[in-house]
Amino acid sequence: MAFTVDLIPHAGILAEVTSELRLGSCCLITADKGWTHHFYHDIRDRLAAVEIRAEYIDGRPIPGESRSDDVGVMLTAITQLRRAVRGNFEKTVVVLPHLDVMTTREGGWTNISREIVPLLYERPDVLLLGFCDPTLQLLDVVLKLFPKRFTVAEPFGSLALRLMNPPVAVS
Repeated sequence: MAFTVDLIPHAGILAEVTSELRLGSCCLITADKGWTHHFYHDIRDRLAAVEIRAEYIDGRPIPGESRSDDVGVMLTAITQLRRAVRGNFEKTVVVLPHLDVMTTREGGWTNISREIVPLLYERPDVLLLGFCDPTLQLLDVVLKLFPKRFTVAEPFGSLALRLMNPPVAVS
């Protein structure tokens, strides 16, 4: 059985995010971590319809590219971000699904955030779409990069429970 998520209740926010990205504004979506993957796919498809590419920076190895198991996901994500920022990104949105984990205020400046923040500022013309779980606070220096911020209050888990246990019709 395939698990599908109904994004209709969030269609307005997804359309607004896509519109702001098309206008050249960096956007931050604060939502339960479970929404990230689903929102990304919807926004990616909307952008593709107007010939804008989404470069997803999540630290997974790129197919056909070798990676040592000794290199962690975050280090791979830094490498991917470095390539995206320094490469040809015309008509491209750089998507950071784990921006919260990489640049959280909790614990102060980490080795990861010390690498990520300068990359985020290296090219002011790079268009960013970041995701942040509401339980994590981003470093202030990172927040400044996102003039357009959107919040989804509904926990993803509540939706999953509704889908798994749909209401029973009483006759």
